[in-house]
Amino acid sequence: VFSSSLTISATRVELTGTGSGPLWTSASPARHNPRWRPDPVKFAAFATAVARRYGAQVDRYMLYNEPNQAGWLQPQGACVRGRCRPLAPHLYRAIVRAAYPAIKAADPTSQVLIGELAPIGRDVGGSRASLKPLTFMRAFGCLDERFRPIRTGECRNFRPATADGFAYHPHGVRNGPADPNPDLDEAQIADLPRLLDTLDGLTRARRILVSTGRPLD
Repeated sequence: VFSSSLTISATRVELTGTGSGPLWTSASPARHNPRWRPDPVKFAAFATAVARRYGAQVDRYMLYNEPNQAGWLQPQGACVRGRCRPLAPHLYRAIVRAAYPAIKAADPTSQVLIGELAPIGRDVGGSRASLKPLTFMRAFGCLDERFRPIRTGECRNFRPATADGFAYHPHGVRNGPADPNPDLDEAQIADLPRLLDTLDGLTRARRILVSTGRPLD
């Protein structure tokens, strides 16, 4: 469901699409797992209904909660003969590409943010191996570790997503606010420069399209 995450004022509210949507938004509802492969068109229909219902009170929507975590979106990855590749970033890109224009059509004056990633994760693994946020972001934009385009697999026929901004959960787990995380693909409070560098790389390469024409906030 979409749930209120922050009251900005008496009449301005942020809603977060927590993921998963209803079971009927899954591409495989017979699994009884609404987190499994959300159908972008069905999720966009759900987002449209929410925007029509709450648009008069809502200023900003955030699409999905922590899509780099298996507790919210599956499969995170797939492995064949010991070689693993990320899947969740591509599922999420399809969700954004469908839901962003749907929300804008239902609530034209709103802002729609992407991301809201968790600050930590794991190396690319199977369906329940949550992904590190910067690994997720590069795969979302079909870029490799050197920010070079990837054109194979799920990145074949790549089309970027559009956003009005980027949301993120930078909270520490084992690290304090001033303690850098030694893993360069994770980003907590002390690591925000590397998060911003990744966002800049994605927007410069036009792997995320920014509706304002300015870098993502």
